[in-house]
Amino acid sequence: MNNLIAKFRFEYPQGAVTQVELEHPVDGFSVTAFLGPSGCGKTTLLRVLAGLERNARGTIRFGDQTWLDSQQRKSLSPVHRKIGFMFQEYALFPHLTVAQNIEYGIRRVPAEERRRRVTELLNRFGMSKFSGRYPLQLSGGQQQRIALARSVACRPQLLLLDEPLSALDAVQREATRMELRGLLEEDQIPVILVTHDRHEALSLADHVALMNDGEILQTGSISEVFNRPKTPVVAGMVGVETTLPGRVESTHFPAQSPTHHQSNRIGETSVVSVGNVSLTVAKLQSSVNNVYVCIRGADVEIVGPASPAAVAMDPNRIPATITRIQLFESTLRIEMNCGFPLVAILTRQLARSLALQVGQQIEVNIPVNAIHLINR
Repeated sequence: MNNLIAKFRFEYPQGAVTQVELEHPVDGFSVTAFLGPSGCGKTTLLRVLAGLERNARGTIRFGDQTWLDSQQRKSLSPVHRKIGFMFQEYALFPHLTVAQNIEYGIRRVPAEERRRRVTELLNRFGMSKFSGRYPLQLSGGQQQRIALARSVACRPQLLLLDEPLSALDAVQREATRMELRGLLEEDQIPVILVTHDRHEALSLADHVALMNDGEILQTGSISEVFNRPKTPVVAGMVGVETTLPGRVESTHFPAQSPTHHQSNRIGETSVVSVGNVSLTVAKLQSSVNNVYVCIRGADVEIVGPASPAAVAMDPNRIPATITRIQLFESTLRIEMNCGFPLVAILTRQLARSLALQVGQQIEVNIPVNAIHLINR
């Protein structure tokens, strides 16, 4: 299996540093998203990978090719790396037509082959009838299609996308997300994109790398990183609304047959104190006492009055007081005090049916398996 292995450091004159250690499979189609706030080094990472920034120190290898080895003073040009790069603002030439913009990406190819490739891409991206128009005569979504067509025209071995949806308005962005994934998949080219939008990462990517302050904090599959963040900073970046310090007070093992080996125990739980409340959680794999307790707002359930049977089934049923309600496009954010500050995210329809109000006394349930613990 071919890998992209990048270990480099890039310093800007004003002092900002991007430090990267990355090993990523590059066989066939996959999308890896580098997610992080503006200014954290994501675009620098792409530009160094593409060979557009020449002052990086370290090594970059793609399969059996060496793209960068600063000790050997070796740095391949972008052309020789066979990289496709789609810039954040698309960088289309305003004085060239749609067809000419696509053709520019393969200007060194013989004329007949160029024409054939441009026609193929215009058809594939549904832009044939716009081939003679200029970029300013196109919508944002159409410009994105042309920029993407130009970046794949040369049949690159790696495609880099810099904030591919940021130039679109909110409505266009929502409509284009899944379409973009389908367009990328047709070429079966490995893709690396950078974004500050976690919804974009979730909808487009198979793998994700979290970046902050010029460093990669955590990498893995979308499911692994979003569901099992390793630090409170990562938890905040992937949208965990409640992250608080807690302490493991005890661990409980379910009754087992004497024939069961200890390693086969299932359902082991711990009791963790958070504020003045005790929560039952799935047992942390390491024997630590001090932890961070992470709870996603979407996992918090607003429930009716507790009965003995309900408490036995849902040990984390606790009373709460609503302190704030925030309305968003399709959801409500409910802030509560339940012995510690807790956030619930509800659909507007559910919130409307519950008729929630600030100051209201309610009960919530936090499912045992919805609580993630981080070693503190």
